[in-house]
Amino acid sequence: MRDRYSWMLFLHNLSIKQKIILLITLTTGVAMLVAGLFLLLYDQHVVRRNMVRNLFIQAEIVGSNSTAALSFGDKAAAEETLAALQAEPHIIAAGIYPKSGKIFARYIRGGIEQPSIWPVPVPETSRFVNDSLEVFRRINLNDENLGTVYIRSDLTELHNRLIRFCLTLAAVSMLALSIAFFISGRLRQAITNPIVNLVRTIGTVIKKKDYSVRAESAGNDELGQLIVGFNKMLSVIQDRDTKLALHRDHLEEMVAERTLKLQNAKDEAERANRVKSEFLANMSHEIRTPMNAIVGMAELSRQQPVSEQVRQYLEIISSSSHSLLGIINDILDFSKVEAGMLDIEKTDFQLDDLLDSLTDLFCDLSSSAKIEVVISADSNVPTGLRGDPLRLRQILVNLISNSLKFTESGEVVVRARVKSKDNKLVELLFSVTDTGIGIEEGKIAGLFDPFTQADGSTTRKYGGTGLGLTICKRLVMMMGGDIRVESEPGRGSTFFFTAMFEVAGYGYDDFRYLSAAVRGRRALIVDDNRAVREMLTDLLQSYGLRVNAAIGGLDCLAELESEQDRDAYELVLLDRQMPEVDGQQTFRRMKENIAVEKMPIVFMLTSCGMENDIMEVERAGIKGFLRKPLKRSQLIELLEATFAGYDGSARSMDEKWDGLENLKKQLAGCSILLVEDNSINRQVAEEVLRSGGMDVVSVHNGRQALDILDVKSFDAVLMDVQMPEMDGIEATRIIRQKENLADLPIIALTAHAMKKDRDACLAAGMNDYVVKPLDSIELFKAIAGSRKKTSEKEAAALVVQAAAGEKMSGSDAPLNRQKLESLIRKLHGYLARNEFAAHGCLEELQVLTADSALEEQVEFLGRYLNRFDFSGTRKMLEMIADQLGIDLD
Repeated sequence: MRDRYSWMLFLHNLSIKQKIILLITLTTGVAMLVAGLFLLLYDQHVVRRNMVRNLFIQAEIVGSNSTAALSFGDKAAAEETLAALQAEPHIIAAGIYPKSGKIFARYIRGGIEQPSIWPVPVPETSRFVNDSLEVFRRINLNDENLGTVYIRSDLTELHNRLIRFCLTLAAVSMLALSIAFFISGRLRQAITNPIVNLVRTIGTVIKKKDYSVRAESAGNDELGQLIVGFNKMLSVIQDRDTKLALHRDHLEEMVAERTLKLQNAKDEAERANRVKSEFLANMSHEIRTPMNAIVGMAELSRQQPVSEQVRQYLEIISSSSHSLLGIINDILDFSKVEAGMLDIEKTDFQLDDLLDSLTDLFCDLSSSAKIEVVISADSNVPTGLRGDPLRLRQILVNLISNSLKFTESGEVVVRARVKSKDNKLVELLFSVTDTGIGIEEGKIAGLFDPFTQADGSTTRKYGGTGLGLTICKRLVMMMGGDIRVESEPGRGSTFFFTAMFEVAGYGYDDFRYLSAAVRGRRALIVDDNRAVREMLTDLLQSYGLRVNAAIGGLDCLAELESEQDRDAYELVLLDRQMPEVDGQQTFRRMKENIAVEKMPIVFMLTSCGMENDIMEVERAGIKGFLRKPLKRSQLIELLEATFAGYDGSARSMDEKWDGLENLKKQLAGCSILLVEDNSINRQVAEEVLRSGGMDVVSVHNGRQALDILDVKSFDAVLMDVQMPEMDGIEATRIIRQKENLADLPIIALTAHAMKKDRDACLAAGMNDYVVKPLDSIELFKAIAGSRKKTSEKEAAALVVQAAAGEKMSGSDAPLNRQKLESLIRKLHGYLARNEFAAHGCLEELQVLTADSALEEQVEFLGRYLNRFDFSGTRKMLEMIADQLGIDLD
């Protein structure tokens, strides 16, 4: 490659004169060479053919003269006949063969060694062998074959002719090349002279910057046209140079004018963007304020004893208002997308918790529509992630809602899988599959365009703005992924999207959550839905259980009966609703056909909202039930309570914090300060808070809030943002400046839904942000969460006191430092692996620290662990260890 490059570089560097001479010379030489080679090959062919013909003639003559010698066996006469070949110096050897094929007479040219083996005679043939020519000719007498004549000739004559021909060809070629070189030297001037003149002109223009110079014309051929074109180009450049010189004097004025126009356009665009943002914020506020009254009053009315007809009216009001709110949110999000105001945050979250929240959200809707919803994540998906859980949840909620909306019966399967991962990042692939109406292939391409749905009738039949998928696509792209859909009309659709997340360290444990007492147990899944069977099988296998599956009651009974004499099943998860033989019938037959000591523990799988079925299940003697769609936290607690001996008093975090009744129990008796200027919104909020058992004091603005906080203490403050005299932002800043109110939970309660409004509230010192219309559960969760964070700060202060050796409660009995460090390290290991053995270790720690300065802190850890918040418990334990000087590495 380098030699070729060097050769090409050499050719490029030659002058035009040299290139023309080289071209003509090479062309002539190649032509001569080709013609010479052709003539040489033809001459060699003719000479060889003549040699063969002459040798055959000589062989025929020898054969004719040898007939008598062969007939009478006269060897001397035959050799005498062959001796006549001495007159042909090119003949090396000759021989006569009788019919027997054995040499009869022979001739060898003088100076040639006698061959040890003579060739076997071949009738009527010739061949070039070993730089010689051999011929064989039959000897006939009256059509009778008497033998064969063999003659061998050298090729000296052929070689001599070849040498003479090559010398002649070389001489002629040299003469032709000389003539060509001479002619090319005379003709090349017609080509090179105009080019040389053009090069000189170009050099002058470059050196002197003088575009008035022109090249001399050289005829009408291509070179002449090139020169004419070059001169025209110089004219254009000269004209532009003149104009540039004229413009140069006014350049500063033009730049200043253009800059002013651009600045005005920029200011106008920014003003329009501000106006648009303010319009969106105002529209959000103005729409959400009456919506808050509608939603809040409808919810409060549903809690009152009313007739069934009125209850139906209230259900319609509530459903319609939430639909309207969804449309408003879509329009606001789309407007944020268009304005470039949609942001992605990064925060730590648990994927299992997010998926469980989706289970709660779609539980009632799926059961009422007779649709099986299955939500699962593969066992290798990390549970601890860092990203934007709210936006991820928004995408999944939108896709699942679409699937449920366009599916009358069947199933909606949501699955999370790992597409790629390393130690720091993981790319997750989410899929949402339904058995709905599907989408025509021609409509898929524009499905993610704004205001687009499958067809015109879709909007009228199913509702929606056509913005949801557009927002999903933009969010997915902002999360470093892509979204696509596969669909077939009448057979459902599958939406796929990917997203990038950071891994939160502890997210890859193989046996997440389950203790050793559960792993290795044998379980049977019985469900007629394939997606549910696969999800439960994968889930339990990832937890270390040995799992088989059956598609119905009869298959379940057959499987259990076949396994009674072997390793029997210890757990059966039995679906309530199955064709042919349902779950209750299957359980009754199990009790009839299986020995008591072989009877497995049976849990019934039942759909949300089927309370009557649950009561029937419990009366039938079944161990317990699990609601579908299943939640991992519930399944984990069930298995631990069944096989590890926990009594189940510690519920999962979702049950404890997401359930409305549980939240009411936690917040009952709390004193709340409500700061709200709108009388209707104030009434709604008061009714909602009092329905949760809380004591409420209401004021109309921030100044009144400051006055009452000076004389009365509260557990939390709900602060509206826009108010007369003093708004919520200013009031919060003043509250945070007061030492005794620095940790008071303050929650923004506002109809503003833009991110900048949320950021402004948090920057002012508010703990949380709740958007109107009010949702009771979201409001109660925000209050409970803010109070929990405050208690965490108090606990941290107690830890500091404990580290300093101050007595907080109980006696002054000294702690066993060595045992304390050992238990803390052991507990930290269990928490890092999310193992339930942490409960037992914590009990030991509680016994050790009883009546000591650490008693309250250990009790605080227990409250965290009882919510199955392994991550939060671990972080609090690390803080305690750090303050006590215990190294956990």
